[in-house]
Amino acid sequence: MMFYIINTIVTVLSIIFSLFELCMLARAILSWIPGARDRRTYYFFYKITEPVLRPVRDVIMRWEFARRCPIDLSFLAVIILLSVAQRLLYLLYYLV
Repeated sequence: MMFYIINTIVTVLSIIFSLFELCMLARAILSWIPGARDRRTYYFFYKITEPVLRPVRDVIMRWEFARRCPIDLSFLAVIILLSVAQRLLYLLYYLV
């Protein structure tokens, strides 16, 4: 019984992480399209991703190289953090 509960939790979290990565990708692609920032679709992805990106961006912007960088490094940092979290989740799943 406990195995099925843990399996379900790991599966749901993995799906949530993957969907969030897709939302970040959609937001990044839409930001390159002229005029897309005025659309509801962009606003939807912005509202979903910004609460996670904002704190990471605030931490990254403390470093001088990040302030001078022409791209937003918070996207890369969040993708790496999600990837590490997924791997840790699977590692814990296989250890249990």
